[in-house]
Amino acid sequence: MAGKTGAFIIPLLLRKTPIDKITAQSKIDGNVVVGESKELDELMLKATKITGLPAEPKLRKLMELTRSTLKYFGKAARKEIKLDSLEKLDWLDQNVTLKSGYKASLAETLDRGYGICGHFTALYAVLAQQSGLDVVVNHADGDMEPINIVRSDNNLPLFKEVPVGKRTGAHIFLEVLKDNQAIPVDPTTNLIGLSEEERKVFETARYYDVVLAWGQQETDVRPPNRLFITLHAHIPAGNSLYQGRLDIKNLRELDFSGNLSFDMTQLDVIKAQNGGLEIVTLNSKVSS
Repeated sequence: MAGKTGAFIIPLLLRKTPIDKITAQSKIDGNVVVGESKELDELMLKATKITGLPAEPKLRKLMELTRSTLKYFGKAARKEIKLDSLEKLDWLDQNVTLKSGYKASLAETLDRGYGICGHFTALYAVLAQQSGLDVVVNHADGDMEPINIVRSDNNLPLFKEVPVGKRTGAHIFLEVLKDNQAIPVDPTTNLIGLSEEERKVFETARYYDVVLAWGQQETDVRPPNRLFITLHAHIPAGNSLYQGRLDIKNLRELDFSGNLSFDMTQLDVIKAQNGGLEIVTLNSKVSS
């Protein structure tokens, strides 16, 4: 049957899935290599010792371990470090910033005591997993960057070095998966979504987990064509299930007949790396 052109939209139900077992070679959010060091081993041992704690005190203890180990490498830190060591400041600029591509491993960063959101999130993820928790690492980017607000739980700005009302820029945070819940955690801002007020901060600041999958597929339509497949899932932090949609677009407008079929190979790659989404229900056939 002729006349099928443009895009197809297929509804699907998605469920968040945890990150694989973290090792020294793992890259958190695809950038921060974990690495090995005596200090990291000691922190992991401390995390192991709190395995039996209930969820709330455990999550808060993990936050304490993370933030007592790392300071945020921002404007205030730069002034402080500059007075102490220009060599250290140069090393941090060249190795731990987003612009540098996170050259240093997490273990190397711990040795200097400073990092940015990727390092805070990586350390918390390592320690959380070590304490027996399942985690998902989230990268909020583009139009899904969080917005700096005055926190409703303490009346202080959420991000100290971003004007209130402005977007943060690309930001990394995580969620702990427990009892069919996704508990949002931002170790960079010392925020855990346990209380109603804390969850409200995540919601108001518009924390989102953004997952994109793409690929070109051979199909059994006639005449043969390659299609572009995109999954856009803008999932508010704290949601473990999401009703999303899969957009399938022709690279060019074309009349065809037959059945359109596809797989989710690219999504599987993202899922394997830092946790992500699995498809619960999906209608994977579109008939002409």
